[in-house]
Amino acid sequence: MNLHWQEAGREAFRNITSSTTRLIRLVIIFVALTGTLAWVEESTVRGFVNEANTYLNEGGATWILQSPQAISGNACDALSTVEGVLASGSLRDDHSGLTDVLLPRTTIPLYSVTPGFFLVVNANHGFDPGLVVSDQVFDRYGLAVEGRIHTTRGEVPISGMYRYPEDGRRSGLGFAALQVVTSDEIFDECWVTMWPTIEQTKSLLYLSLIPHYASRQTQIFQLNPQHASVYDVGRYDHRLTRWTPLISLVISLILAVTTVWTRRLEHASNLHAGVSHFFLHLQLLFESISWVAIATIFCIPIVIVTSWGSLSDTICVMFTGVRVLVSAVSGAIMGTVIGCSLIRESQLFTFFKYR
Repeated sequence: MNLHWQEAGREAFRNITSSTTRLIRLVIIFVALTGTLAWVEESTVRGFVNEANTYLNEGGATWILQSPQAISGNACDALSTVEGVLASGSLRDDHSGLTDVLLPRTTIPLYSVTPGFFLVVNANHGFDPGLVVSDQVFDRYGLAVEGRIHTTRGEVPISGMYRYPEDGRRSGLGFAALQVVTSDEIFDECWVTMWPTIEQTKSLLYLSLIPHYASRQTQIFQLNPQHASVYDVGRYDHRLTRWTPLISLVISLILAVTTVWTRRLEHASNLHAGVSHFFLHLQLLFESISWVAIATIFCIPIVIVTSWGSLSDTICVMFTGVRVLVSAVSGAIMGTVIGCSLIRESQLFTFFKYR
């Protein structure tokens, strides 16, 4: 058995070095086809990932239930445990503010929030007590995390910062400070970030409402109305490029079968000379593995580079390209086996006649 493997390997090596296998041409074709399919699939998936991240980061998936002095902080924070809810928290406008001693003409609006609210606005904060301020306040007053701001009320510690860009989301928190309070209190608004955004999940916001405190001013709205109210995640499952792994498998299979079949006279002659089908399979598999391995080495950088630029889930984006590559490799191996199986010694004279 070892002799079969060694001899098949030597014969495959001779065919490769003598250009009988046409290795370079096969590598170029494989890289061109598989690399293109992997690039198309990864680029498409990366576009979906970036679109979804933009939707989330710009507040498209965040919904607000507003009812002055009628929101239960505990009930609102508890919504974060519901499947499909990424974060939830309550907010209350205390109609007060902070005045810096160096800039007394500017007042920083102050809001009271529950601990879960910091996750909704993606605040970067520590565990020490203190205010969490917006990036505009942070930059304007030259503050630092774990630093202090000197106000007319005295020194107030800063425990974190959040970004609230002017990208279409509701104004009010772009220049403000947040102070965390206990969830047992009553608030004005309940903010919930959900994914995916569906009508059934939005209706859960009303669970945070205290019925006998609710007023006619109760309303539910999207944080950033510039985005669609419902994000259609089903578009990903129905993308045209979802078939690229299958396409790469079929194309590689046809390429491998064609490669073997174009040398059918040679292979039939070997069988007629006493070479076993098992030996011929081994030889052709060694040849196939050689050009597939080299082509794969060239395809890997394409898969890696194409995944760059994804706002998140880079590994998942890369995996879609790897899936195309693995399918192509599998197709090439399968095609070699199938192509070899189609050749019979009895076909020798027919091949010779119609060569």
